[in-house]
Amino acid sequence: MTKISLLFTLIFSFLQAETLSLTQQKGYDEILNKKEMREVLLQLPRENRKAVCLKIMNLKDDPILSYKAANCLLYNGYGELSIPLFTEYLYNGYNEKYLNKRMGYGWLHSADWYKVGEEVLSTMTAQEALYPWIEKRIQEEILKHPNKYGERAIADVIKKQFIQYTKEHPLNDLDKQTLKSCQNITLFFYNYTCHFDKKEKKFSQCKKESSHHKHLISCIK
Repeated sequence: MTKISLLFTLIFSFLQAETLSLTQQKGYDEILNKKEMREVLLQLPRENRKAVCLKIMNLKDDPILSYKAANCLLYNGYGELSIPLFTEYLYNGYNEKYLNKRMGYGWLHSADWYKVGEEVLSTMTAQEALYPWIEKRIQEEILKHPNKYGERAIADVIKKQFIQYTKEHPLNDLDKQTLKSCQNITLFFYNYTCHFDKKEKKFSQCKKESSHHKHLISCIK
């Protein structure tokens, strides 16, 4: 390749990149001006939708639009970027206040909403169904950032994971006896200790615990 042709190639690449940037900005502006998000984004290549949706999701001044943008990332194969927002909405009241408790409804019926091909989602989830994949990522997000989401979120996750664990790994005899005879229980699970009120079937006071415990369950005297 001659120097001149190389120069033209570099100029063309630069102009193309600028055009993509302008295209993204145009889509972004149209969505903020209340044009239907899906209609706008279907006109962009999948790779360009990522930047637009990420920017809209992070605006925070329109919770419904931010949620739609998070779903856009999810449906285009960038779901890991959506998980913090989904997690936050579950525990800050936005699901009830702005989404009428319908967060996740679209996940069950997403099909191929942005026409990216089913292989994009199956690659993202490593062949796992979308809803359980999201649920697991939300649990991981909470346990990675316990201070961000608070005690209720941690207790919810520990409860779900403990139930699943005991289905796959039955309790030993001593733990069974403690669970049967004791009303107030401390659970030692993963790196957490939690109080379990058997009567209320409620997990609470979950805290990180570095020491190792031989049994999962201990009775609070």
